[in-house]
Amino acid sequence: RFQAFVAKQTQPAVFSEAGPWGALSETLRALDHNHPVVATTDTRSVDASAWLFNLAHAGITIQWAKLPWLPSWGMFHQLPGYAFNPTRCWLFEPREVVKPGYPHLHTLTDQPIQAGDPLSVSDKKILLVSDEAQALASLAAKLRNFGNRVVTWTLTDSFSTVEAGVAYTLDVADGLHYQDAEQELFYEDFEPELIVTLSASESGAWAFDSLETNLRTQAHPLVYLAKAFHLPFQDRKVQWMHVSYLDKRGVLGGSFPQVQATMMKALSTEYPRSVFKHLTYVGPEVELPQAVLQLAYGKLPLRYVRCQEEQWSGQALTPLATETGAPEYSEDQLHVVTGGAGGIGFEVSKHLIQQGVRNLIVVGRTFPTSRSVKDQQVLDNLNELRTSAEVLYATADVSKASDTESITALVGGRKVHTLWHIAGLKGSWEPNIRKEMDDFARTLGPKVQGTLLLEAALQPQQTVVFSSLNSVMPQPNSVDYAAANAFLDGWVQESPGNRKAINWPGWSEVGMAKNLQDENGVLRSLTTREGLEALDAACMQDAAQILVADVQVEALQGNPYLLVGSPESAPAATQPSATNPATQLVVPEGMTRVEATIREVWMEVLKAEALGLDEDFFELGGHSLLGSMVVNRVVETFEVDLEFEDIFEYGTVRSLAAYVDSLLGEQASAVPEKQHPVAEAEGDFPLSQQQLGIWSVNAKHGDNDFYSIPYSFYLRDSIDATAMQGALEYMVARHASLRTVFSLTTDGPIQRVQEKAPVDLELVDLTGEADPHAVMQLQIQELYKHPFSIEQGPLCQFKLFQLEAKVWVLSSNFHHIICDAISLSKIFFPELQQAYQALVQGQPVPLAPLAVSYAEYALDQQARFAQGELDEHRTFWQQKLGGRGQLSALP
Repeated sequence: RFQAFVAKQTQPAVFSEAGPWGALSETLRALDHNHPVVATTDTRSVDASAWLFNLAHAGITIQWAKLPWLPSWGMFHQLPGYAFNPTRCWLFEPREVVKPGYPHLHTLTDQPIQAGDPLSVSDKKILLVSDEAQALASLAAKLRNFGNRVVTWTLTDSFSTVEAGVAYTLDVADGLHYQDAEQELFYEDFEPELIVTLSASESGAWAFDSLETNLRTQAHPLVYLAKAFHLPFQDRKVQWMHVSYLDKRGVLGGSFPQVQATMMKALSTEYPRSVFKHLTYVGPEVELPQAVLQLAYGKLPLRYVRCQEEQWSGQALTPLATETGAPEYSEDQLHVVTGGAGGIGFEVSKHLIQQGVRNLIVVGRTFPTSRSVKDQQVLDNLNELRTSAEVLYATADVSKASDTESITALVGGRKVHTLWHIAGLKGSWEPNIRKEMDDFARTLGPKVQGTLLLEAALQPQQTVVFSSLNSVMPQPNSVDYAAANAFLDGWVQESPGNRKAINWPGWSEVGMAKNLQDENGVLRSLTTREGLEALDAACMQDAAQILVADVQVEALQGNPYLLVGSPESAPAATQPSATNPATQLVVPEGMTRVEATIREVWMEVLKAEALGLDEDFFELGGHSLLGSMVVNRVVETFEVDLEFEDIFEYGTVRSLAAYVDSLLGEQASAVPEKQHPVAEAEGDFPLSQQQLGIWSVNAKHGDNDFYSIPYSFYLRDSIDATAMQGALEYMVARHASLRTVFSLTTDGPIQRVQEKAPVDLELVDLTGEADPHAVMQLQIQELYKHPFSIEQGPLCQFKLFQLEAKVWVLSSNFHHIICDAISLSKIFFPELQQAYQALVQGQPVPLAPLAVSYAEYALDQQARFAQGELDEHRTFWQQKLGGRGQLSALP
């Protein structure tokens, strides 16, 4: 689909990265498309520059004059900070910007959405993770009753295998436990299709006196699970849903649902191949499984939703009417401003004094000593403020309770009118896999602990906190920063009358984003004047959360976070009509039945009397709510697996109908029969081309360890060494490749499958050693370096180490000519575990006979090459690489 999309571009197209580093450009290169100009989302870094030079060297055209670090840059990114729809990430000519005096103000409101009929989903592999044992057990039981295979991880303070392949306990704050548990699933041949993490309101309250407690309940589970499943999330489509489970009254228990939803959004930007969702659930426990399945496998228009008593809703971006004027302040009021006397803190302090404030306490993390240019500037700023008002300066790390005492001392019993909490740190902006919990502690400290401590110590009449738009639409690598600001967004909702959160874009002249280009192309940064005018306008609003954004709403169409467009114009949330539009349809001349059916659906949803096959859905007035209705109707009519995002890629009747036709064609296609019989279990067979390359290296260099594939892993249980020996013998007998040796005959090299092959499992008892791990490491290294003889075999070796009573390590080494890492991880070790468990229990091994052997593959490949397929490959590459010149002589 992507190749066809690119091929249709008749004008030079500028593609911009929107996912894993290099994913889009590598796809373009693989498709042999040299005409697009490739750019990246962060071309300021040295790595990005080197990467672009490599692309140019590889033949990709780079228009250097249009790259954003040069003064001639005249285009902007119309690129959301998420990567759910990479084919719509383009660069456009700049729009004409009419500055409105202050940027537009928005807020977030709940809008009802259509969820569809209840679902009954079975035959899924589901992993459930929670620290709420009762809710976890209830959810697991219901999902198993539906016919799903469910594994549970209960988050406690220790690791244990309750029942292998069924239930485990993990230390919630130990990241290695998550990785160990994920490895256990791997050995159990359990690759979850759906991961559900659950937090309940009882465990969600924020502790104002303990940052460690907050990290344990809010950050650890999501951060560590994302690390543990980094490769599955990156390499294949996995669905992960976090559920914030509230009681029937909807008690928030702090702002934990907002924080967890935002963390899921931020993590999703790092793994565009997978699908991350968040459900805030309010209702009886017995109905929770149905809500989980509805969001996971239904056709909802958003991935971040709320379900309360079976009523579904999502957040909508709602513009606010702005008022002229500014808030009024009196001379006797006391205001406290955090964030220091430099940057935004200074600008806000100066602005308040200009509006009549005469008593001000400015709070900074460090005391300016005038030893640096920066400190001198802060001192100059304080002197400027003191010319018109009484300004005191407090040195305090607001995330520490002891430091807030210095602020309280300066207050001296006076009543604080407004706390302006601006202080914050920007976070590490590293991928989650490289983040440490110290990164979260530093970033959450000022926003979370600082807010809670200052509110408790100062008890102001009102508090205004400076949040970020990144908490609403996170950018990649910002999970800690996004979570810190999301706390503020949720915290103000607990007492909306005297608390207000303002979600800012970057301030281009001061603050963290000074001199930085906007990386989220649907927004623009603010000048200091615009920011202060927006601050006045926001403070005049009644809403507790204000988004300051001159936003291009059309660029947000199809985002999975917010409803945009005109949600109030959407039809009532009713169930789809029971009448199939295809059953009573008259097909107009020149249309296919699929085109005519989809056209009828569009006309009904858009309330249009007529429309053409090539008119764009969104140009006709469609938006995300109406798009979800179209997708539901098409799925119901044609019974195809259409995703909600497809309406944004196939935005016309003609293109959507063509895609539905292709889905219908895939369903109808038959699987071709095998052309060659299955090879016999023993005997001589030709080598595959892959084996021939390895054999050639071995023939040149003799017996060696070049192609070793080592595997070692811990076994946390009492191991029956006799049963393990039997399981390995079973696997060698089952898989002919493990009984294969290689010889050179007059007709060339052959692989010889032996009838039997010995299995020597060496048992090594290290329980008496002072440092058993060190001794084991030395012996494992010897095993891995042991050269294989491919003529004599065996080509697989095993050792079983016992370190403690219930701590064992199975170490193995395989020659690459008989297997690869995928066949070991996906076939050998999962089957070995099944065989071992069956033998321990005295039961038959529950594995079906193999339907195909590797020797069969080699015979099939040989037959195809004999028919000329190899010549086709050779001709292609000779043409592809012809005229490239001589190869360089490498040392």
